[in-house]
Amino acid sequence: MSVFEQNIMTKVYLDDTDVLIANVINSEYIDGHTEYIIRVQKEHCPEGKWYVKRRYNDFLALHQAIQASGLPLDFPPKKYIGNLNQKFIFERQTALQVYLDEVMVIPILALSFELKKFLDPFNYKNVSRESVLSELRVCVRSDVDIKFVKQLPQLGWRFRKQSFIVSLKNVPKKEYILHWIPFGPDKYLDDEDLWSVIKSFTSLQHVNIVKIEKAGVCRGGGWIIQDIKGETLKDKLFEVKDPLNTSALKKYANESKKKTLSVNEVIEISSQILQAIAFLHHKGIPYGHLHIGNILLDGNSVKLFGIENTLFGLPFYYRNYLINCRCIDSLKSVDVYCFGLTLYEMLFVKPFSKDIPENCPPDLKNVLETILISKVAKNSLPTIKDLLNLPIFRRPPPNPQPYFKILQNVLEKLSVTSGNTMARLKLDSEKAREHKKAKTVLRLLTEKVDVLPSLPMPQT
Repeated sequence: MSVFEQNIMTKVYLDDTDVLIANVINSEYIDGHTEYIIRVQKEHCPEGKWYVKRRYNDFLALHQAIQASGLPLDFPPKKYIGNLNQKFIFERQTALQVYLDEVMVIPILALSFELKKFLDPFNYKNVSRESVLSELRVCVRSDVDIKFVKQLPQLGWRFRKQSFIVSLKNVPKKEYILHWIPFGPDKYLDDEDLWSVIKSFTSLQHVNIVKIEKAGVCRGGGWIIQDIKGETLKDKLFEVKDPLNTSALKKYANESKKKTLSVNEVIEISSQILQAIAFLHHKGIPYGHLHIGNILLDGNSVKLFGIENTLFGLPFYYRNYLINCRCIDSLKSVDVYCFGLTLYEMLFVKPFSKDIPENCPPDLKNVLETILISKVAKNSLPTIKDLLNLPIFRRPPPNPQPYFKILQNVLEKLSVTSGNTMARLKLDSEKAREHKKAKTVLRLLTEKVDVLPSLPMPQT
């Protein structure tokens, strides 16, 4: 039986980028202990609401699980006497809400498996990082020159992604990284078509894109092998000493430790990013997954990786920003908007909120405003080519000359993926707008009730 005929889960339908809102709304006494009732809701999906019950020890287990972050999170202490007192229970409920709020504003913690499982146990109870290595050995058995050396910790925010150090028989003294990840909700090609598409991507050669040495699909997921040298831009900003052997939770939780880049560094990095994406767009291929964690710094070279993510159907890191942007009409415009968000984070070492600071260099402020500020963008974003032609980003053509042999039938298959991915993004965007409109109407009605004049009592 071929790998395409096996009866396996074809993809993960759950979108791990969904922002969850959690409110500890009540408590109840059950079998000698207190359980706190948490109402959980997806931010942009009003119908996606559920309730979970958690004991204090469950909160404590969550707290201990994310201690690798090294953050001084304010967790309420344990109390052995008087812990059933109603006043104390209410105070603890308030303190646990404060704790959850603190955790959920930290990006790497908000997207962590530990928090997802705590708030959504039904969907995340069976997610495991165990036994993947043995399955992968079977998946790649056709490539007899691949030797697994060791498994790496979770390197980025995608907790389903598994990474390994491997060596290749024809280059025995060199080590590569193999990434494997289950197919995501935006995987629309069948495995056989996907196999042919991902194989064609091994021909891509560009000085600003990390080359895919080998790739394949199997058991509901895809794998690639790359020669990763240097550090990611995110590692540089967080001043990570040993990025390949340190977990993402430990590397990226402390936002206060982020260092700043010089304006010249930001411009140079941005220029090389634009060169890479412009080449992909010229070939008819969107990138879709630009953020500081997918930018590799190798000496003076800037290289993008994660180009396979769109093929494997993985949701965008910035998806919740994209849902709220009316200017997004294609995956190429997704690249433009993600460039603006990445540029902002490089300049101000924090995620974009809603305004561009006044101290932003004028040329870069103009770029950010035309992408991120809706009043300036006026429902139309510049293209990557437009940005690359700006004097501040203009550079000589890449050397050596890029190469990518891609057939028309592959482009047609990619077009199917792009169209369906955009359709799901637009649907969620419409839901978000309807939800926002409903909240506004409810708020106005509440305010109107509050200001109604008191009527005189009828005379008897």
